[in-house]
This record gives sequence, structure tokens and C-alpha cells, in this order.
Amino acid sequence: MSSFVKLQSARTCSSGKILTVGCFPVYLSAMKKVRYTDWVPLGWQGFLMRIPAEWNPGRITGGFHSGSIRLDDTEMVRMELEWRGDREGVAISSTVDRFVEELEKQIQRKSGPLEVHRPFAMPGTRGRLSGDDQEIIFWETDFRVYALARRFRKSKRLAFIRIIGKLKEDILGVARDILLSLEDQDPEVPGIWALYDLLCHIPEGFDLDTSSLRSGHIQLKFLDGETTLQVDRLSMAGVLLRERSLQDWFEDFYDKLLRDIDFHIEPFSGQRHPGIRLEGKPKSRLRGFLSPLPFLYAKKRFFLEGRAWHCPESNKIFAAL
Repeated sequence: MSSFVKLQSARTCSSGKILTVGCFPVYLSAMKKVRYTDWVPLGWQGFLMRIPAEWNPGRITGGFHSGSIRLDDTEMVRMELEWRGDREGVAISSTVDRFVEELEKQIQRKSGPLEVHRPFAMPGTRGRLSGDDQEIIFWETDFRVYALARRFRKSKRLAFIRIIGKLKEDILGVARDILLSLEDQDPEVPGIWALYDLLCHIPEGFDLDTSSLRSGHIQLKFLDGETTLQVDRLSMAGVLLRERSLQDWFEDFYDKLLRDIDFHIEPFSGQRHPGIRLEGKPKSRLRGFLSPLPFLYAKKRFFLEGRAWHCPESNKIFAAL
């Protein structure tokens, strides 16, 4: 029987057609085309793109001049974006040369030779992702990977982005949409920072100082000289506001910040949802002298302005101050 079995055609493997193996019809399943219905913006350190809503940050490192972002789904790493300062005169092809050489060394130690397709002519990107300032490459190992190396003139940075899929997944369309959406924001205008369901426009001159990216609480803190801008997004608003008003929650949540401030809070409706507005100034020095150990624990005197609102649809509280 074994001598009778013969593969008649191999060109239909990726189309899901029936192949004839001897006299037995065999159905070869098609590569699964990956589609996402929900897409959200991702804005970080001057980069802006659209990503599937199911992908969440797994690791974020560095700052504006060099750093990286890794996005994961529930199963695996799906995207990696790395960037660094641009050295004038270095061709993109040279950058890709060095990357491919290192990649080949890594793969050969594990599973033998690696075939890298470069430059890769990605369907649907002609005239939109081509030229001396960028190059697309593609390779397969344990995963399918589409990558783009690109020079960004506005921020004077080089970026390398990889979109990763399983061998049985057709992620070409997803990779194309993400790569086409990637853009470099002008450092001289307000920048868009977007993560999860938080999106904010931060004025020029403010640099990210610290960030906390927990699922229940996102906090971004920016500095411009002596001026601080803090943005918070909290989940489970229904629980946080179950037995108290938004103002009560605000005063409790920012208690340490408000201790040395004479503040006034009033309702406002500047967002889609009603919220509260705060204005504050430093307490008088006389009141400060009456505080315990004023000289050992002296704090900077500052003015404060802030907004907070509750979004019932998303069950979130947003605040900026």
C-alpha cells in the first residue's frame, strides 16, 4: 500500500482545497486568516499607531531617545517596537544588514539556516512603505514575522517594528495595517499619548517622568521644568463611587497632594460627562508654621488646577491635574 500512496499536488496547501493522496481524498486546512474587529490607538514617546484592542503592553522601557514597547495577547508576544537616536549618514539597509546577521546567528545555533526575504514587497503598501528611509523584511522560524526598519525625520530616530504570528496564521493584513498606521508625531506640537482606553493630548515641552501601568490604575506623570502634569485613569468606578460622590472620592484619593493646598471644588461639564473642577493655592505660611516639624519636612509651595469625571459607559474615572 505504501508504494501506491503518492502526493499529486502541493500547490493547494494554503488554499484549503482537496488533495489526492493515492485514491484517498485528503482535506488540508487553510492557513487561518487573523482578523480583529476592535482597534485602538497606541501613542507613546512620540510614536502613534493603531493596534488590535486585544494586545496589551507586556513591557515598556526607555525614554524618547531610545526605548522599546512589547505588546502581548493572552498567548504570546505579538509586536515589538524598538527605537534609538538616528546617526546621520547611516543607510537603513546597513541597519537591516546588522540585524539580519545577528538574527541568522541566533537561529542557526538553534535550527539551522534561515531565509530572510528582503526587501519584502508587502501587498498593498506600494508607494506608501518604500524608499531609502525604510525597508520591510519577512522571515519564518517558529513564527511568521513581518518587520519594518524606518527612519523618522521629525524626531531624528530610527525604529524597528516586528509583527509576530504563529506559523498557521495569516497575519499579513494585520501587519500591513499596523505598519501603515505608524507615524512620528511632531515634537513641536501637543503629543498624543494613548494606552488601553486612555488618550490624552500633552502640551509640547512636557516629558514623561514616571508611569504606572496597572490594569486597574494607569498613571502618567509629566514634567516641564517646575511644572507637573499628572493623568490618572481608574477602573471599577462603580465600586469606587458606590457610597460616595466623585468629589468625596477625589479628596480622599489625592489627600496627600491636597494637604498643603487651600482649594475650591465645583461642578463642571466640559467633558462628555459631568465632572468636578479644582483650583488651589498654597496655604498661608503662618498656617504652615503651625504644622508639626515645618522645618524638617518643608515642602515646595505650588498652585494646583485639576479636572475629574466619571464615564459610566466604560466604568472608569479620569483625572488630570
